[in-house]
Amino acid sequence: ISGGRVVLGLGSGWQENEHQKYGIGFFSTRERLLRLEEACQLIKALLTEVETTFEGKFYRLEGAPLEPKPIQSPLPLLIGGGGETVTLKITARYADEWNVWGTVDTLKHKMAILDRHCETVHRDPAEIQRSAVALMFLTDDQKFAARMRGNAQATIAGNRNQIRDIVGGYRDAGVNELIVPDFTMGEDKLDILDILINDVFCD
Repeated sequence: ISGGRVVLGLGSGWQENEHQKYGIGFFSTRERLLRLEEACQLIKALLTEVETTFEGKFYRLEGAPLEPKPIQSPLPLLIGGGGETVTLKITARYADEWNVWGTVDTLKHKMAILDRHCETVHRDPAEIQRSAVALMFLTDDQKFAARMRGNAQATIAGNRNQIRDIVGGYRDAGVNELIVPDFTMGEDKLDILDILINDVFCD
């Protein structure tokens, strides 16, 4: 269906109400991270092996097949999260792509830590694609833009040239992909996306 564009995204989970709505236990942070690491191990095995046998603390498989296999070989595994001690260490071991909410400065800081974790596990950091998520407001109102950029949530705000410069900073920092949720764009989101695609990001 996707023509080989599927990426499997995993994280330890943080939003308790989502767990409650789907009947998933909201364990301690430590346990969620341990479960994430086990899940990465067994999912990679399921995606590449004919049958998978796995014995972990939380998950157990005995000769389990997974068919059909993805078009991609292997299917890219994205790990989301910015925890510097555990999450980025898991990312260094298992991820093909890493994703986090953050400003350019946040990304630079955390990517340096990710690179050090890669060195520890003898992995080339360049093997891991880096993606970021940030809110975006296209506006000529400079007071509003400055206020939005001051939010705790990573936010890109300004006119076309300002947004182009800020996004260029992500690119220069080593970010391969920038994910922009559209829920800040209101009813005009299609028009705003057209402007971003055809004018701001056309280079």
